[in-house]
Amino acid sequence: NLFFWAIFGCVWLFEFDFGQINLWLDGACNYLFGVFWGLLYILPYIRSLLHRKSLSPLLILPHMLASFLLGGYLEPLTVGFGCMAGLFFIADLFYFKNKQALRLIPSLICSALGLFIMVSAPAEKVNKLGVFSLLNLVETVGLALLVAVSLLPLAWLFFALRKRAKQERVDRRVILVADILAIGAVVSNLIMLIARHYPLRCSVACVFLSIFSVAMLYGSVENHKFGVKFQMICRMLMLALVVTMLVSVVDQVATFLVLQQNETIMEEAAENGETELSLYVPIPITKYNGLRGLKYLDTEDPSAWPNPYVAKYYGVETVEGKSPWKEFWN
Repeated sequence: NLFFWAIFGCVWLFEFDFGQINLWLDGACNYLFGVFWGLLYILPYIRSLLHRKSLSPLLILPHMLASFLLGGYLEPLTVGFGCMAGLFFIADLFYFKNKQALRLIPSLICSALGLFIMVSAPAEKVNKLGVFSLLNLVETVGLALLVAVSLLPLAWLFFALRKRAKQERVDRRVILVADILAIGAVVSNLIMLIARHYPLRCSVACVFLSIFSVAMLYGSVENHKFGVKFQMICRMLMLALVVTMLVSVVDQVATFLVLQQNETIMEEAAENGETELSLYVPIPITKYNGLRGLKYLDTEDPSAWPNPYVAKYYGVETVEGKSPWKEFWN
C-alpha cells in the first residue's frame, strides 16, 4: 500500500503545473486522460514482452483504432509512447524471438499514420513550424533542461534500483521494460525542442513515464533497504510531500475565499439590477492551484478576453477584474 501511494506522491511532487493538469477541465481531458489512454495503448506491447501474451484477434481492430487516435492526439505523449511501442516490438520480435508480436504491427502503422496526419495538418504548420525560430529553440531547450533537472531525484533512484535489480538477477525482461519506459520519458521531453513553445504541462508524459520506470524496478527487487543515500532521499521526498501539501491547502483555501466573494458580488448585482461588475482576481501561489498559469479575468482592459464573455454569461454589460488582494482583505 505504501508503494502504491508513493507513486501518487511522486506525481504530486514532480508533475509541473499540477493544477492545470488535474483541476482545469481542458487540461484534465487533454493531459491527464491522455496518459491514461496512452497506457492502455502500450499495455499489449508490455504484456507481450513480459508474459508472451499476444493481443486477442478480437482486439486487433479496436487497438488499431485506438492507436490511430492516439497518434493524432498530443505530440509529446504520442511520440513518447510511439517510440516505446516500437522499441517493445523490436525487442520482443528480434531479441526474444516472439513471433506473436507480429499481431501488433498494424497498431504501430496506425499510430504512425495518426501522427503524420496531425503533423501535416495546415493548422500545425501555421501555428508551429511557421513561426519556429532560433529564439524559440533557446526557450524550449531551457524548459527541457528545467524538466530534466527537476527529475534528477527520480533519475538517481532509477539507476540505483537498476543496479540493485541486476545484482539480484531480476528478470531481464523487467529491466528492459523499465529501460524503455525511461527512454520514452526522455523522448517525450526532447520532442518539445521543435515546438513553438513548451508549456510545462506538456511534460506530463515525461514525468509519468519517469515515475513508472522507477516503480517498475522498485516493485521487482526484494531488498528495498539498500544504501544510506537511498533512505535519505526517501525521507526528503516524504518531508517535501507533507510541506507542499500544507502550503497547497492554504493556497486553495485563499483562492476559494476570493471566488466565494465574487459569487456574493454577482448575486447582489443581480438583485440590484446592476450592469457593471467588479470582481476580484485571485493570485495563485503554488502549482497545485487550478488557476495557476491561466487567465481568470483581465485587470486592465474590460474589453479584453475573457471579460466580455463573462459579462455576457452573467447578463451584464461589463466585467472588470480587480487586483491584487489588498482591497479584498481590507
